[in-house]
Amino acid sequence: MFSPAELQLVLGGSDAPLSVADWRAHTVYSGEFHVYIYLYVYLHICICIYVCVCMYIYMCVCVYIYISTLRRRLEGAHGLFW
Repeated sequence: MFSPAELQLVLGGSDAPLSVADWRAHTVYSGEFHVYIYLYVYLHICICIYVCVCMYIYMCVCVYIYISTLRRRLEGAHGLFW
């Protein structure tokens, strides 16, 4: 697969400077790469954030209802609690 010198280059790298322009010039995209992948990832992240925010709001409402119910029960049993 690799000669010893090539393996050393793969594992250890090179001292040559990196050139992004050279990478762009010699990169060939193949397969199912589309520009819309960025839109898909962005929408996926937005949906995940939306779900997390909704879950947080739901949790806050549930805690508020629980505390309100507990407060009413304690006030009814022992007079004013708060």
